[in-house]
Amino acid sequence: MGNLWSGRAGNIRICVGQSDGFAYIKERLGLTECRASSLGSPFNYGEQAELHLVPDMPDPSHTAEFIPAACVEFVTRYGQMVLALAAACGLSPEDRDDVRQEVMMAAIDALREHRYEREQGHFKPWFKSIVYHKIQKARAVRAPRAIPSAAIPPDTPRGITGPAPHAVEVIDPHPDPAQQFEADFEAEWQKVAFEEALDEVRREVDPLTYQAFDLYARKDRPPREVAKLLGLSRNAVYIAKTRILTRLREKVLGSSNASP
Repeated sequence: MGNLWSGRAGNIRICVGQSDGFAYIKERLGLTECRASSLGSPFNYGEQAELHLVPDMPDPSHTAEFIPAACVEFVTRYGQMVLALAAACGLSPEDRDDVRQEVMMAAIDALREHRYEREQGHFKPWFKSIVYHKIQKARAVRAPRAIPSAAIPPDTPRGITGPAPHAVEVIDPHPDPAQQFEADFEAEWQKVAFEEALDEVRREVDPLTYQAFDLYARKDRPPREVAKLLGLSRNAVYIAKTRILTRLREKVLGSSNASP
């Protein structure tokens, strides 16, 4: 082995499965004057190698077939919201993940295929409808099987699932699921809108101004402490809070029904 490398000013060692004369490697490295040695391998490619082709894999040259960055941002923005809504509706962790995946696929496919346009209406109610129906579908699949009417005594009062002497009234923990979903959706939507607005404001204002707001308004640090830490006056800390809160209100109100 020592004789192989001795007497050479420089060596580049490359290991590949099958040799093509190292043409690609030499081109990528800009090697114009070099010698390459190809050594045999004990591996029998003809008998032991397998080629697997995925029939539905998109062509890498067709970028439109791949998920764009906007879709990744969409999942990041709304995925956690769907999980929280599914949890509030009593779905198991596994079902929550399934619902999130179905909602994301349905919404992204509709957006990419232009089945939703701004002219059709606001994004918020459109997206809410998708989430609601996917959650209801999951709840229906997992719902316990109803007791056949023939198995319930005819004199059993409504809401009672057994004979009167041993009756147990079943109280629905969600007397109006639709109204509860509306309230939960609105709360989660406001969280998403706030975080999005906060991210936009953070990019717009001076870093020191945002840091003063973050320490004072979000982390409850005393204004005197924040001012001393950042080298600002206490009045500047108050102004930073007021300025950013004003911008946040404007952005949250402006994005309440905006498209993604």
